[in-house]
Formats: sequence, C-alpha cells, structure tokens
Amino acid sequence: VHATGAMTLANGVPSWNLDVRCTGIRPSAVSVIFREHWGSGLFDGEAKLTLSGRSTAELEASAAGEFRFTWQNGGLAAASGAGPLAHFSLWTGTGTVVNRLLMLTEGGLSHAGRVTPVRGSIGFDRHLNLSVPTSSGPTRMRGTLANPAAAP
Repeated sequence: VHATGAMTLANGVPSWNLDVRCTGIRPSAVSVIFREHWGSGLFDGEAKLTLSGRSTAELEASAAGEFRFTWQNGGLAAASGAGPLAHFSLWTGTGTVVNRLLMLTEGGLSHAGRVTPVRGSIGFDRHLNLSVPTSSGPTRMRGTLANPAAAP
C-alpha cells in the first residue's frame, strides 16, 4: 500500500486530499478488519479522494473522488449466493466515490477476451447493488460482500 496526501485546516475543520495505491492485496486479509470474509484472489487498486471532518461519520459523508481496481482469480466468499461473481478470472472496475458509495461506471468481468459489464454500487457499509447481464437476463447482486445474494 502506498499513499500520499495533504491536509489543510479551514475554520478548524481538517480537509484531506489523498492518492492511494495498493497492489497484491488479498481481499480475505482486508476483510478481517471488518470480521468478515470477502473471497479469494489478488486485488490491485488506486483512488484519489477528498474528505473533510474529524469523525468517521463526517469523513464518510464528505468522501468524494474516483477509483479503479483489478481483482484477479477471485470470487466472493459465499459462492452459492454470489451468482456471476462467485468465481472470475478478472474483474476490473472504474468509478466514482459519492454519498458513501463506490459507483461502478466502467469495467466488468473478463472471459476469453469478452467483458461482461458490472454496474451499480457498493456501499461503505459493504452492501451491494450491482447488475450483471447474463444469458437469462440481468442478475441483481444484493446482500453484502460477505453474504452476496443474486436474483434475476
């Protein structure tokens, strides 16, 4: 993990500008922080964020920016409920951070040179609201990263 940033004070309130890059992260190792299990694989990502405030709630509410990630040879933990996200060779995503959400706007699951789009959001609370097109129509991914639930 590599991060750079700057903090300024305006009227006594700290504001942060952060550039964060991580490589070779195991989602299962990060999820331990939340006492959850998110699945397998290796994750690379980067984000440019602005935040302000003193408390976790203030920082979450003000968080804004953009991100991109690559998740290789992975899958969500509860494979039986994870539908198209149960196992994948490559999931890439690009999006924005706003309103306590990671909004996925580009990227998707790659198989044999073809990309199946994954769109929607993942909340700071780790709740999923994603849509993945499948041969039988769109699959909605709900639940959480630890307990995903796929439904048509």
